[in-house]
Amino acid sequence: YRRKAYFTQTRGDGTFEYLDIPSGKFTVEVYPRDHLPAPWTTEPPLEPGENRDLGIRKLHRGFGMKVWVKYRGSGEPVGGVEVKVLPVGDPMPRTKTGQTRRTNEDGLALFTGLGGQVIDKPRFQVVAHTPDPVLPDEQRLFAPDEEVTIYLRKEGIVKGRVHRPNGDPLERFAVDLVSLGFRTRQLRVWGEDGEFTIHQVPEGSYTAHIRYGNLVDASVPVTVQPGEET
Repeated sequence: YRRKAYFTQTRGDGTFEYLDIPSGKFTVEVYPRDHLPAPWTTEPPLEPGENRDLGIRKLHRGFGMKVWVKYRGSGEPVGGVEVKVLPVGDPMPRTKTGQTRRTNEDGLALFTGLGGQVIDKPRFQVVAHTPDPVLPDEQRLFAPDEEVTIYLRKEGIVKGRVHRPNGDPLERFAVDLVSLGFRTRQLRVWGEDGEFTIHQVPEGSYTAHIRYGNLVDASVPVTVQPGEET
């Protein structure tokens, strides 16, 4: 007897299908995004040549959260900011790193499926990824389904795009923004679709170090002015 796992994904209508699996007893585990696995055991074992419909399994939708990012004072929405929601307490290993979303043009980062907690009333830490990570003014842990607002200072913004030699965007690269001189400011940004945006950068001269494993190691000088995009 040899254990073997088979993997598939649901279609757009939520159905799934396994083809060409041997007869025997199986446990189907459903892994929605950031949820606990939902075991689904077949009883009795499958016979040779048998097809079986497992029926419908309803899953908990998970928790959601709305996070707004705005400029302090004016209340102007800030788009393109990476926001992270991190479960605190006793999260499952596969969800303990939390979720990261980027705010849209309305300054909103919408989180769904914030599951993975094995405690009754989960709490989450919320932070905006900037050179100096910014917490909400309340500086507390938030319950799911709350709306949270994070206020940024309106300083300089550094934007960029990294692409391959053929022009295709390079994904999942790292950017370190380092100030010139003795004082160092570092920020690691994992780019998506080849683009990155770094908010709330004080005035000054910097070097942007862009890395992609051992394949890319580029440095770009950057001069930042308050209230301007570079």
